[in-house]
Amino acid sequence: MAVEIDGKLYSWTQSICASCYDKRFPGRGAVALKPEYCEPEQCCDCGEQTDAGIYMRQDPRTVNHPALETD
Repeated sequence: MAVEIDGKLYSWTQSICASCYDKRFPGRGAVALKPEYCEPEQCCDCGEQTDAGIYMRQDPRTVNHPALETD
């Protein structure tokens, strides 16, 4: 499922860096992809590049830097 914003489709699967994840969910450890499967992406909160491999399901209209839907 994707959300259209200004004619572009955005994903509900958002990449988030470890720092922003910790701010959102203090004391709760993240489940992340193994490092060999991680690719650099933009954090949905701070906009910095991250390869933490942490993802969350989030309405793209509610984050600062939403991820585009990919095929």
